[in-house]
Amino acid sequence: MNRLKAHASKLALGTVQFGLDYGISNEHGKVTTVEVGKILETAAKYGMDILDTASAYGSSEAALGTFDLSAFKVVSKFIIMQEKTTLRNELSRSLSALRLPRLYAYIAHRARDLLIHPNLYTELKELREEGLVGKIGYSIYLPNELEALLEKDMVPDLVQVPYNILDRRFERYFSKLKNLGVEVHTRSTFLQGLFFLSAGKLDPYFSSVEALLSDLAGQFPDQKERARFLISFCAENPYIDKIVLGVVSAKQLLQNLEPFDDQKAQYLKERTYKVDEGVLLPYNWPVA
Repeated sequence: MNRLKAHASKLALGTVQFGLDYGISNEHGKVTTVEVGKILETAAKYGMDILDTASAYGSSEAALGTFDLSAFKVVSKFIIMQEKTTLRNELSRSLSALRLPRLYAYIAHRARDLLIHPNLYTELKELREEGLVGKIGYSIYLPNELEALLEKDMVPDLVQVPYNILDRRFERYFSKLKNLGVEVHTRSTFLQGLFFLSAGKLDPYFSSVEALLSDLAGQFPDQKERARFLISFCAENPYIDKIVLGVVSAKQLLQNLEPFDDQKAQYLKERTYKVDEGVLLPYNWPVA
């Protein structure tokens, strides 16, 4: 139990699968309400204290709102889809769905929205001052977005970036972010499940990632151990506060909580793979 808790303390529970059929290798579809309850119970039992959700995650916020969330700190992300919709109204809808009086953090789902509409960051600061949210920030896809935001003095309380064994674009910013007092969360540990697919069965679009997939399959034919290896790669980085990890069952969560022998396949962690940046950005992937 203590070993699992020690490992779980660096993990945050991603909830996109609670509201959407999500992931290139997801064969289970959206998680049932009953299973959501089991996942939350397991997460709380082992000390996972942060939930990551978003208004764009389908019914995820509403699914979470059917349960007692007092054991968790909730991070939600927003997208302003209509000009007449205010950030305050968006937050109100999320709080209502979650049945919470405030959020641990409220961040822009698309950081570029803050560059296009800087008034949104002013609104975020007002919501923080009023105590409706504890922290503010943004989710980043591209390094140049982060650089542009920092240049405009939009220093976040919390930032979420993609990071995994293939995608290390933000490593060079981690030290600076920590010096600024920023809480760093990472996502895409499994690159939406791409790391569990067979190299020989992929669309030609993913040809640049075949070498890594072959190495992973050769070293870790068991996908549960492969998952733990991929998590351990992120967990070893001292600048990362939380690794956002989504699951489709309580059983899968427990499997991912098992500690990994950090010395195994160390060469894979040290190897650099050349990959087309488009592969690192799922919104660029071809539609099946």
